[in-house]
Amino acid sequence: MWTRKLPPSSGASSQYSKVPVGTLCPTQHRMAEKVVLSLVSDTLHTIADYAKTDRAAFIRTVQEAQVNQQDSDIKKKRRKRTLSGPRN
Repeated sequence: MWTRKLPPSSGASSQYSKVPVGTLCPTQHRMAEKVVLSLVSDTLHTIADYAKTDRAAFIRTVQEAQVNQQDSDIKKKRRKRTLSGPRN
């Protein structure tokens, strides 16, 4: 376990500390593992039900999401290349 103390000149007066994984902390930075796993499980069940109910719509939705993600990735790469300048 470590504690980070910021110098007074940094403008931040709070102290941050890391607690072992799986324990609760009085700040909003931590969530109980059980809650997260429950949310993930519920989401996966909802997706599975949707896929079973309307398979064609589910496939279409996934394909559209993939295309959008690929387009976004390509735009990011192009923007990165433009900002980095020409290669020599």
